Amino acid sequence: MKITGVIIVSFVAILSTYSSVARSESVEVPILTSDQRTYGLSEFGSEYAIVSSKSTGALVTLLGKKDLVLVVDIGREKDSSVNTKFLLSMWGELDHKASLPEHLRTTVKSLKMELKSLYPITVTARLFDKNDKELVKESFSVKETLSQFIVKADFKHVAYLELEVETPSLSGDLRKVNKLQIDNISLGQESDTKFTPPSKEQDVLLWLMQSAFFFFDANYQSFNLSQSFVSERQDRSDVASVSGLGYALAVYILAIEYEYMSKDEVKKRTVAILRWLNDQNWLNGDQGWHGFPYHWLTMNKKPHWPSVSTVDWAILAAGLRVTRQYFKENKEIVNLATSLLKRPDWTKAIDPNGKIAMGLKASDGNMDPYRWGLSFSEETELVYLEAVATKQLAPEIFSSIVRNKKHGFYPSWFGSGFTYNWLQLWVGDKTPLFNNSRAAYLYDLATSKEVFGKSYIGLTAGNTMTSLDPNGFANKKQYFSNQGSVAHGTDNDKEVVHAAPAPYGSLLALPFIPEEALNSIKNYIDLGFNHPYLGLPDTIRLGGLPNGVEPVPSWVHFDLNIGSGALAIDLYQNQIISNLYMNDVEIKESFKKWKLSFIQESALIK
Repeated sequence: MKITGVIIVSFVAILSTYSSVARSESVEVPILTSDQRTYGLSEFGSEYAIVSSKSTGALVTLLGKKDLVLVVDIGREKDSSVNTKFLLSMWGELDHKASLPEHLRTTVKSLKMELKSLYPITVTARLFDKNDKELVKESFSVKETLSQFIVKADFKHVAYLELEVETPSLSGDLRKVNKLQIDNISLGQESDTKFTPPSKEQDVLLWLMQSAFFFFDANYQSFNLSQSFVSERQDRSDVASVSGLGYALAVYILAIEYEYMSKDEVKKRTVAILRWLNDQNWLNGDQGWHGFPYHWLTMNKKPHWPSVSTVDWAILAAGLRVTRQYFKENKEIVNLATSLLKRPDWTKAIDPNGKIAMGLKASDGNMDPYRWGLSFSEETELVYLEAVATKQLAPEIFSSIVRNKKHGFYPSWFGSGFTYNWLQLWVGDKTPLFNNSRAAYLYDLATSKEVFGKSYIGLTAGNTMTSLDPNGFANKKQYFSNQGSVAHGTDNDKEVVHAAPAPYGSLLALPFIPEEALNSIKNYIDLGFNHPYLGLPDTIRLGGLPNGVEPVPSWVHFDLNIGSGALAIDLYQNQIISNLYMNDVEIKESFKKWKLSFIQESALIK
């Protein structure tokens, strides 16, 4: 295959020799293992709930410190005539009632689960479609030993599972203390083969790239004949992030080149996404201000959180430019992408000191008080590059960017890993910042070794648990934007945390310190949290856990993290996306002027 003058390897040949590929139709697909300790959410990103008619309801706890088991205290139900029900969606929220992602609908042949009860009971399993039509019904006698039960079915239209715990014929006292244990719910394909992560570099990266394709494929939402978007995360189907759409457009291009999706299918999706964006009013506060879209929007184009983010627009703009290059023979895609790129009025987002605002207020469209360019971050560099590419702002604003050296390089404020590759994912790694990123990721490596005792490159922004509740579940989740290495811009070390490294952070480091990054990915794999279709967790909580609690993964993936990881693999292997981006005439001209702002920093130039 050839693209933009760069010869890339034949992925058909790779796929034919990749025996452990996640896409194999013979592997089991885990849905619920309770490893991430999140009540109501499976590791597959689907939702579960306990349904009871009484306020006393069934209490749910987690049993164990490793290989956790979900325990439903069915004896709390006061009314012996009431049956407790356990509901589990196949994908996304229960009320969304989505069937399995398309790649799994025809290959899945069964649902497997492990059940145990303190005293014998009957559990009836039912599978329903999106219209609540019962497709399959099967009853099991559940006893004191944890045993596997299998429900065979055609899963083409299955939306959710219902387990009904029928009232046991026990005396009142025995019934009150009875508990049902639920563990290892999975989908069976053509055999019972358990997934084993690959070991060779080429295979590991292909597995992780395919997990990105799966994410952007499975979360694609087509809600009318001509418009669509991609959900930001698999457990919140009705919300899209504009930056995530920028990554979606780029990852879809990679999916074509890896022969995961057809060009016609990607073209259709691209047009639908662009139409959805084009059908919005970004001028006066409806869906954005001054030509900038709100960061998050729902399917029906309502603001999920009404705020304009200039960096998230810059990422969407990068995706638009790459798409315009790749589909340059398609007039509608070119016209829509060009029209959207012309919308923002950058003069409304810059102050007299040449500093671009991080966002615009939803109330009136005025600049918020926060500014890019006050300290180093590749977010700043990407925002300024896009602004100058529009020719609305003069290239002289590049000189207003503050880049202070510390530890021998330019650290970002918190030293967070993503801040050292947000620009180079798009422009390529042959920039004045290559060695800067190399130095930053080596500090990430050293910090993770010191804090966790092993190399877990990935001290970057991510979502993780903060504590455990009395029932063993994560008490709450928190987004750590201040996770970074010991080499950071702030003078207050307490501002920076090291708690839950993110595997995607190792991928971001891959183009700069490949050997160390690949070793770090191996260490993540060795923790045992691996999924054939989802790849590695978003983050893994390793620090600050109560005594005896094992590492806790978060399987809620974000488009921003999955997309940047895919682009990092591409930057390391083939540079498909960066070559397309740098073929954009406006970006090419802006980039030349941006490089001049490093004229005195020759030591940093690769």
